[in-house]
Amino acid sequence: MSATALPLEHAARWLVGPGRRCAIAHSGESSPPCLKVEPLPEGEAFLKALVDRLVMEILSARKTVLVFTNTRALAERLGWAVRRRFAEWDKLVGVHHSALSAGRRRTWRSASKGQLRLVVSSTSLELGIDIGPIDLVVLVHPPGDVIRLLQRVGRAGHGPGGLRQGLVLTSSAAELLEAAVTTASG
Repeated sequence: MSATALPLEHAARWLVGPGRRCAIAHSGESSPPCLKVEPLPEGEAFLKALVDRLVMEILSARKTVLVFTNTRALAERLGWAVRRRFAEWDKLVGVHHSALSAGRRRTWRSASKGQLRLVVSSTSLELGIDIGPIDLVVLVHPPGDVIRLLQRVGRAGHGPGGLRQGLVLTSSAAELLEAAVTTASG
């Protein structure tokens, strides 16, 4: 069940229906998320530095790397830039956002289950769409609040004993400060 389905007793009652018995198994969280914050250069050099930084993570990951951007345009540009650098990854890089056509969204979802090296999204993947196991969640620009950061990073290592790893990449001093405060609060 979703980590946001609280209180568990109410969610369980709703799932099994009235008058039926159920037991709740709650594994709890074994460890806090491992969060890193890193600045990237502002302006023209940002996209190149972003791709260079992500490539290091993608190459070291065994599973999917999930990247959240703050705009659909950046999600598309980033997916395009990674595919351009690694032509052989054309089918291994997915971009998801709310402006995808229904047909493209269905094709994307059926092809994505654990098969993609990189998934780039604006905020549409906050809806819990299953893309398979995730090693790392990267947030390009801080998400704005602690709950959103924890929800997104919680997609990595999802499962008992999994390591929830997050990397927040910033492009200005204000973003760096916001990211530092947000991650420290989580």
